[in-house]
Amino acid sequence: MANICDVDMKICGKKENVEAFLNALEQKSDIWIGRGVSIQAGRDNFDEYDDSIQILGSCKWSLESALVKNAYEMKKGSSFVGVTAKEILTIEEACKRFHVVCEAFTEEPGCCFAEHFIYENGTGEWDVCEYKEEYDEENDKYITTGGFQHDFQINAPEEEEIEL
Repeated sequence: MANICDVDMKICGKKENVEAFLNALEQKSDIWIGRGVSIQAGRDNFDEYDDSIQILGSCKWSLESALVKNAYEMKKGSSFVGVTAKEILTIEEACKRFHVVCEAFTEEPGCCFAEHFIYENGTGEWDVCEYKEEYDEENDKYITTGGFQHDFQINAPEEEEIEL
């Protein structure tokens, strides 16, 4: 069974581009971004006047594994069950295709790591660090060490006409 990785992601761009990106991320279209992300919060907070959305969700193992490594395996025709997409993209390819900028922070306390991903100006960058959650029985609370501050730095991309 896969470990679950918590995802906090911000996507910026034109509403229709962000919607297309989210549909691919949730595997609700003919285009999938790797194994996808299950969105638990934020999807309904996006209206016609917004140029960005912040979502909370989860993926299997890690964001890089689910949206990059698994995407390459799926493109090669590996035996992932239930793949109905006509096209598989990595997260970087999807950002470029849908003309969005994206930033994500993840935490996977079971394997003690956190990720930071940012895609803007045509390039994606990854950073990984140690992250731990330990239960303090004396104070009846979890104590975390390491990880990233979830301080989003991205803004909407400059206007550009694209075909989706």
